[in-house]
Amino acid sequence: MKPGAALYSPQYEKQKARFGEALAEIILTLYKFDFSEIVGDPLGTLYQHYFDKETRKALGEFYTPKEVVEYILDAVGYDVVRYVDDFLVLCENEEEAKEAIIHVKGILR
Repeated sequence: MKPGAALYSPQYEKQKARFGEALAEIILTLYKFDFSEIVGDPLGTLYQHYFDKETRKALGEFYTPKEVVEYILDAVGYDVVRYVDDFLVLCENEEEAKEAIIHVKGILR
């Protein structure tokens, strides 16, 4: 079976329905949780501890701590507005936005 083929196979309909229900339950539970009291970066910590270094490297995914991203963006003069598992960089115009994208991509590699 090709990768991903199970997603479209009728024989897995019950498993997909159970997975969907479980995922919906998790999302609803998290929606009720007050994250304003959380200190630190739980998603980053979970990511770092769930996958070992070799797996993260093989996946081509790298976690850059919030503080490092903010420091680098501050150093080049960009203003970081918010950070959850992403961040927003304010730019004055399209040219500055394109330049910011290049900077951020370079930082996160």
